[in-house]
Amino acid sequence: MTSGNAPDMEKAAEVAGWYRGVFGDRYFIEIQDNGLPIQKQSLGPAVGWPLRMGIPVVATSDVHYVSREDSGAQDVLICVNTGKFRTDQNRMRMDTDQFYLRSPEEMYASMPGLEHAVKRSQEIADSVDIQLELGRRHFPVFTPPGGQSSEDYLRDLCIEGLKERHAGNPKRLVDGQLSPEVMERLERELKVISKLGFPNYF
Repeated sequence: MTSGNAPDMEKAAEVAGWYRGVFGDRYFIEIQDNGLPIQKQSLGPAVGWPLRMGIPVVATSDVHYVSREDSGAQDVLICVNTGKFRTDQNRMRMDTDQFYLRSPEEMYASMPGLEHAVKRSQEIADSVDIQLELGRRHFPVFTPPGGQSSEDYLRDLCIEGLKERHAGNPKRLVDGQLSPEVMERLERELKVISKLGFPNYF
């Protein structure tokens, strides 16, 4: 879509039209500008055709850390997470220091001429009415087959998975049975999961 060629634009408009039909006036086209060339390149097309289709545009910011000064720490964390050195030229990185939580003034400054799109983010937030009960977990409910308890079913799944993982490893899987070392670790971890009330979640 960023290239702006006709087939891409037609496909984007077709998909957007489908979503608009499903969500009505609760469907928006998102635009961002965190200083990336591809964002700037796609900004024009991303604003033009939605407006022609009557689809509102909303400006947001891709936020990965709170303050601009945190970009260096974020870069280090990416290296830790991916097992790379900062000097590695081919590693994952964020190309700017603009992925921080911007103030309203900074958002308006980053989107000149698109004040209506920036303002719309607040309008969307104001339209949301949700009451969150803090201090209580709201996990999806899963009922194990055969009347098993969540704890027993999770244990069976773990044993099955561990046998697959350690197939061909005579130190971990002996005559189809997991070694005492593997079972001891499994039981320890399952005990923690059970104590925290997470078996059904897992």
